[in-house]
Amino acid sequence: MEAAFAAIGRLWPGGEATVVELGGGITNRNYKVSVGDEVFVLRMGGAKTSLLGIDRAVEHAAGKRAFEVGVGPEVVRFEPEEGWLVARFIEGGPIPPHEMRRPATLARVAAALRAFHDSVPPIPGRFDAWAVVDGYRATAEAHGVKIPDEFADAREVAERIRAALGPQPLVPCHNDLLNANFLDDPAPPPPAAAPPHEWGGVPPAASPPAPHEWGGVPPAASPPAPHEWGGVPPAHAAAPRHEWRGIRIVDWEYAGMGDRFFDLANFSVNHEFDMEEDRRFLHAYFGEERERDLVSLRLMRYMSDFREAMWGVLQSGISDLDFDFTGYALKHFARMEGTASEARFSSFLSSPSG
Repeated sequence: MEAAFAAIGRLWPGGEATVVELGGGITNRNYKVSVGDEVFVLRMGGAKTSLLGIDRAVEHAAGKRAFEVGVGPEVVRFEPEEGWLVARFIEGGPIPPHEMRRPATLARVAAALRAFHDSVPPIPGRFDAWAVVDGYRATAEAHGVKIPDEFADAREVAERIRAALGPQPLVPCHNDLLNANFLDDPAPPPPAAAPPHEWGGVPPAASPPAPHEWGGVPPAASPPAPHEWGGVPPAHAAAPRHEWRGIRIVDWEYAGMGDRFFDLANFSVNHEFDMEEDRRFLHAYFGEERERDLVSLRLMRYMSDFREAMWGVLQSGISDLDFDFTGYALKHFARMEGTASEARFSSFLSSPSG
């Protein structure tokens, strides 16, 4: 807490602040800071996060965009030299995985993602899943990490996926859509020039005392998240703001211009959707069902797990935290193998998605 108090003294000089350390991730340190009648989240970037491909300036820009389109907390300050990011605290709670399957919730989440994906102009940063796994491998090897035997076969499958999908339009993407990165904010959406208090607040009185990173607490049935993540935009307009009322997405540190189907697949696999649930999700997102969209999403689920697996491999060599990163990596390699063994996976690899 000493570093946090020093940061708070610089960010709010002379102010009386109440500080609570927040949970929910192991890459950064996060604190709820109450100053007067305003409440903020101070995010202090962890050591060596640049090795994970995190660019704090990109995170800042993506967070600002998310607020502009109504799906993220307001970013109020950024100290690039220190890696500190300050956002307004959101009054709200987590959305349990089973709730994500409800048609009404799924429609709100899809509309929130669509709003960010369709926003213009481009945000800084680039996220390419193939480049990420290759970069993680190179960095891991440079730190003396033995690359799992599973990597070679997985990389061959990844190249077949890239060939099957072909070039995709680049859109602003989050790239880390864990369940813990979604909040349901009961407050109504603010007007264009929202006063600060509409984005602050405190956890509801009925909430358990241990606050989650951006407000609320993790659902009891959900396991803790093992980490915190981060062409031409479509011409069509974003969905009306009210369609995703209350959905807030946080932790934009892996954001960048990328393939929207990585985001959709990342959300799907992190919530363990089956194929029929993916069809409903895609219908909520696009307003129609198209087989090529299902092909793209199901193939990119493999790439989502590949990124997760190699993230774990790299973390095993650079993190000082007491966490089984090797086991985490192997779990995702195993899930990739399960995906590749699905009955329709081979046919998806040979199906043109465009």
